[in-house]
Order: sequence, then structure tokens, then C-alpha cells
Amino acid sequence: MALGKFGALAAAALIAATAPTAASAALVTFTFTGDTPTNGTAGNVYNFSAGGVTGTVSAWSRSTSGVTAAYLGVYAQGLGITNGSNDNSHMIDNQGNYDFLVFKFDQVVEAEKATFYDFGDDSDAWIGVGNSNSVNITNWASVQSLFGAFETNNSTSSDTRNINGANEQGNLLFISASMDSSDRDDDFKLKNLTINTIAPPAVPEPATWAMLIAGFGLVGGAMRRRNDRLVHA
Repeated sequence: MALGKFGALAAAALIAATAPTAASAALVTFTFTGDTPTNGTAGNVYNFSAGGVTGTVSAWSRSTSGVTAAYLGVYAQGLGITNGSNDNSHMIDNQGNYDFLVFKFDQVVEAEKATFYDFGDDSDAWIGVGNSNSVNITNWASVQSLFGAFETNNSTSSDTRNINGANEQGNLLFISASMDSSDRDDDFKLKNLTINTIAPPAVPEPATWAMLIAGFGLVGGAMRRRNDRLVHA
């Protein structure tokens, strides 16, 4: 009978251990506004942070001759790109070259929404999600190896809209003007980006571990006393 009581205590501790306090995910919005020059050194990096998440974003340009680093500006309407070739608009566009941003976060996140500030006919975009400790971009093939397939995200106005329809998770995010060769009238700046943090695995609280250890200790003691009685009987 004593063993049954102690066994019940251990079972209760085990149940408690399998239902620990869960950590929750959280939506975090980054706002990109500033007043930087419209031209500068290509390959610069912008640092940002909010809600316990930090990251960097860089600007790139794709042309028929390959992929090159571009200049990233931060303006009242958001992030813009000057690629130094066929483009002095300091917008993210696809007139001449295809401009794109690469975000790198300090943790795995899920991109949710972005605010596109449109300057012309459309703000069609491509979105990609990747996972990598390092970002080594040398050509378009290296970009594809980081992000795989891209999602088409179209709009004809300035708006805040959902991105990442597949709910992919990663520490890298790609946002470009549309790279559809038949769609060359997109130009926008990126003002806001909302991501969802990923909740870490829940960890049992110290009190739960204490109950579990105490329960096993009591069960072990009861079994030893029971065995002693059986031996002396």
C-alpha cells in the first residue's frame, strides 16, 4: 500500500514535468526611417533591433552580368537602393537592374508583413526565406542556394501586406522588386517589417524537477524497505 502512495506521487511529478510552462512567440515590427544621402559606398550594412531581436540588412543588385553589392539608404519612406548602374532612383526597383534586400536576424523568425511605399505603377515583389550562419553572395546561383524558391507577392499600391504565404521560418529574408522579366515597372521603398519570433521549447520549472526527484527518491526508499521485509520474512 505504501508503495502505491509513493508511486502515485512520482506519477504526479511525471505528469507535471510533461506539462511545463510554455514560452510564447511574439510579433515584432521594425520601422526603417531616416535621412541618409542618396548615394554612398556600395556594400554598406544597416543594423536594426526591436523586441529582443537584432539584425542587419544589406542591398544588392542583379544584372545580366551577375550580382553586385549596392548602396543601402534609409529615408523617410523606408529602405531604398542605389545600385550605381542604370539607376539613380534610390528605390528598390527593376528598371535596369533588379534590386534586392537581404536581412539577417540573430535568431530564426517567421516573416509576417511588410509595408511597401510605392512610387509608380506597381510594388510587385519577390520574397525568399533561408537559413545560414553566413551570407556569402558572389553570383545569382549563390543567392538561390541561400533562399531556394521565391514567392511572388504582387500589389499595385503603397500598402502593408502579408508576405511569406508558406509560413517559412529562417534567419534570412530576401525582398526584391519583381524579377519577372515581363514586369519591369516596380519601384518602392520598404518602411516596415513585421516578424514573429519562434517560441523556444518549454522547460520544466525548478519546482517540477524537485517534485519529480523527491517522488523517485520516496519510491526507491519504499521499494528497499519492502525488499528488506521480504528477505527477513
